[in-house]
Amino acid sequence: MRQPAKIVVREYDKLGKENKYAEYYQKQNNYKIISSPHFDELKKFITDFQFQNANDENIFNYFNVSYRPNGETITIKNYVGLIELKNGYQIEILPKANLTESEARQIVLKMLQSLFNFKSKSFNMAKLDVADLDIFEVFIRMYLNETLDLVKQGLKFAYVKNEDNLSVLKGKINIKKQILKNHYHQEKIYCTYFKYQINRPENRLIKTTLLELNKITNSFENKKIINLLLSSFAQVDVSYNIDGDFSKININRTNKNYSHILEWSKIFLKQKSFSAFSGSTVSKTLLFAMEKLFESYVAKNMKKVFKEDIWRVKIQDYKNYLFDLPKKFRLKPDIVLYNAENVPIILDTKWKKLTKIEDVSEADLYQMYAYAKKYNAQNVWLLYPLDNDSPKTSLPVLKSRSNGDNVTINFFFVDLKNISASLETLKAKIMDKSSELC
Repeated sequence: MRQPAKIVVREYDKLGKENKYAEYYQKQNNYKIISSPHFDELKKFITDFQFQNANDENIFNYFNVSYRPNGETITIKNYVGLIELKNGYQIEILPKANLTESEARQIVLKMLQSLFNFKSKSFNMAKLDVADLDIFEVFIRMYLNETLDLVKQGLKFAYVKNEDNLSVLKGKINIKKQILKNHYHQEKIYCTYFKYQINRPENRLIKTTLLELNKITNSFENKKIINLLLSSFAQVDVSYNIDGDFSKININRTNKNYSHILEWSKIFLKQKSFSAFSGSTVSKTLLFAMEKLFESYVAKNMKKVFKEDIWRVKIQDYKNYLFDLPKKFRLKPDIVLYNAENVPIILDTKWKKLTKIEDVSEADLYQMYAYAKKYNAQNVWLLYPLDNDSPKTSLPVLKSRSNGDNVTINFFFVDLKNISASLETLKAKIMDKSSELC
């Protein structure tokens, strides 16, 4: 299958259209030139979506259209993913970090794995052809791999309630409908019975998802896997009431192996948990906020590193409010560590470039101070991504010792390429800080 033309850009890059200024501006590191038709299609998608969906998702959270004397530009904000125009032209957006395209793509996919809890075997990048597939296609492949695993385990059957007007008794007579339907046809028996069949809501939703994915994938291999899977769902109906079928499902011990794949079916069928805009000029989009990916990636790996019994790791802890009477403004630190003495240590991730202490956001410092006071935590940590411009030595800690505050704000740079080793270093630093307080 012919692969569509594509341009690879980074967060905060600017897209400009071909004109007499293009050659000059293309020399800038964060400026990319695309053809006038492609630029106009993307701009039309942005403006049309804004006007048609005023009360829905704000497209300008993702893109900024600027009008300058040298021509219009479209700036991509801090989102990564893929946009595909109707003519097949793709714009792949990777993180702004100092990584090669291959490294950036693989790290984004690892982040997606942590955000959406893909199984490791479904996310074997050696088998996913990461170099040949865009993020959307890899996303689909991971879903298909999970579905293959489910089919290998065996699709669930269920006793489904049926009602029918039959010539012989099956199950039990539905007295009320027998009187209504068969007053003049006493040779018939209106029966209520249960039939053991594969056509249950879980399977209908998965089949419907596979059919939808078959429409949008450009990958020959993905289409081949989808067709293989659909043969296992031959006796399953398409879901004509997606919300109704989801409402019928009760996850329990008999169908718990469906839990994860159904979450993914909901993502694809109802476009939940990621931004998937559509419009007259765009075929598909898949955009993720980098701060969410970074937060999830660090949190999941923190759980692996701090796995000893002496540590408890709480992700997105919601128990405290800024004000207690009445309870207002819930506090949501990204990570709360509790050591053996149950002393809390607060960590918050920030997908921002930080080169010196003066660049630290005042709002972030106020936020961390509030966490420290409400959790009674003497040590709090701000975690930033490591890049080539990060300080070679640690930033100085910020301490507040007046009026008995005794709050210390620490800084740490997470190496995305070597996250396990990086977080082991963080762990050692946290343990050193904890021993200082003893």
